Amino acid sequence: MVIRTLGMDDLKGPLLSVTPVAYDATFVPEGVPAHPLRLPRDAHMARAPAGLVLASARAKHEVVLHRPEAAWVAATLAWPVTAETAVAALPLPHAVVHDVLGYLVAAGMAVPAEGERAGAGVAPDSWWLTAVPPAPYRRTPRAGTAVRAHRVTAATPTRGRCGWRPPGCGR
Repeated sequence: MVIRTLGMDDLKGPLLSVTPVAYDATFVPEGVPAHPLRLPRDAHMARAPAGLVLASARAKHEVVLHRPEAAWVAATLAWPVTAETAVAALPLPHAVVHDVLGYLVAAGMAVPAEGERAGAGVAPDSWWLTAVPPAPYRRTPRAGTAVRAHRVTAATPTRGRCGWRPPGCGR
């Protein structure tokens, strides 16, 4: 068994590790395709002592995300995203985002997004990357915008004394 590891030259440890879980698993990073990618539908993430483990029932590898930078890149795959959209959305060097995506594609953790619009959920102004959520989640509209009616649920971010935070998250 060969465990492939991707790291940076900053001596803070590896970004991610790819471990085979099937006997016939082959791992060949070939770069990032130009078409939109997303996580497999049955992908799940779990905590482990070494970091977050990203796995799928159909994949022949599992990926351990050792550092937050790798987890940020993997999180962009929750929506259909191209490599260039992910690079624009994350405060990471271009090469790091492309290398992490290349490893995720080779491990089977980034699959083609079938019939979904690229960048629909990821943009540099996405609410999970900034302090101000987009209009459907805001309680007060920006100047010059129409008020959008929406149902407030337990998962809807609310305005707290420290900015926009999910309910129950206090400081």
